[in-house]
Amino acid sequence: MPTKNSDNGMLLSRFNKAIIYTAIPLYIVFLLYCGSRAFKNPLFNGDILCYMALVVSLDDTSSSTIHSTVYAAAKKEIPAYRYKELTEMTAKRNEMANTPSVLMQELPFYAVKPFYVITTYFFYKIGISLTLATLLPSIIAYILSGLLLLYWSLRYLHRVLAIVLCAILISWDPVINTARLSTPDFLSAFFLFASVFFLLEKGSKPLTYLFFILAVFARLDNVLFGGLIIIILFLNKKLPQRINLRQTLLAIFGLVISSFAITFWVSRLGWDIFFLKSFTDKLSYDSNMVYTKAVYFKTIGLTLKYTFFKTQIPLFLIVCFLTLLKNKSKWIIDNWLILSMMSIVIIRYFLYPFTHNRFYTGFYLILFMLCIRNYKNFFLHTKEKTVG
Repeated sequence: MPTKNSDNGMLLSRFNKAIIYTAIPLYIVFLLYCGSRAFKNPLFNGDILCYMALVVSLDDTSSSTIHSTVYAAAKKEIPAYRYKELTEMTAKRNEMANTPSVLMQELPFYAVKPFYVITTYFFYKIGISLTLATLLPSIIAYILSGLLLLYWSLRYLHRVLAIVLCAILISWDPVINTARLSTPDFLSAFFLFASVFFLLEKGSKPLTYLFFILAVFARLDNVLFGGLIIIILFLNKKLPQRINLRQTLLAIFGLVISSFAITFWVSRLGWDIFFLKSFTDKLSYDSNMVYTKAVYFKTIGLTLKYTFFKTQIPLFLIVCFLTLLKNKSKWIIDNWLILSMMSIVIIRYFLYPFTHNRFYTGFYLILFMLCIRNYKNFFLHTKEKTVG
């Protein structure tokens, strides 16, 4: 005859099973809820007008028509207070709002993210409003990243623990706020995250290269990270993920061709095919300012304070450094990835001395998973798995 203790044990066992079986559906519901909240509460960042203009320019090359279409849609679809900020907050924004040629001069910088522009154009052509069409790629990439994050975490952690940690990360302000932006940054983040997943967990070189190339089409500067990882995989013969000379040349060739294809396409808008030089010449919020070396170093000084107190980049670098110290006696692929991300953050800062969390959302996701791989023994109920 069953005892009271055995009955309680059975109830507890059923309760635990119910939690385990419902945890993943609840996480997906939570992820979709966060995505819908981000979609309903966009930030309407300053880049939105230029991306809207690029989308319209795929159908019409008249600068006056592009300008009138963009600002009419923005005035109709963006809250009045935010529209005023986008058109009057600075002298440059005021010029763009009143002079079609000034708006057109800004487009080449944004055109170097063709995957985002074409995806936005697709949503616009199927009937979604112009402003919301610029947001949808970010929302979709956010949801895909959240799903991949959970799938990857479950390879190392107990289901409930993995879900709790993933839910915390996807609702973290730097991550969710990137999803609320009309920028290619979450697309870029997802492609980088997926490329590292296929490299570490599946050992699939073709899919790793494919997602690196997609990341370049989302943000041209991702060619730095992709190229650096490929060189590391070639030079370090002790890594299980190492590649031979033929694979290296093919991967580098793909990145180079992708980069030049993008910059050649941008040249139709009047910029030099060498993106970085053209970008540096235009790097200023004041259209009347000549961007000299003095202005460059002054900008670095001004943005350092913002970087340390308004972004999570210092925390990111600290966690990277601590993880490197943990593995200092054994240099596995995780260490090289971390060192590469740290290097790119520093290199990119000196190339482009403006920092925002959105630029490094992909790195935040990657570091999260590298920490799980390297610190999994500190978690309770961790699955036994060898880190490659």
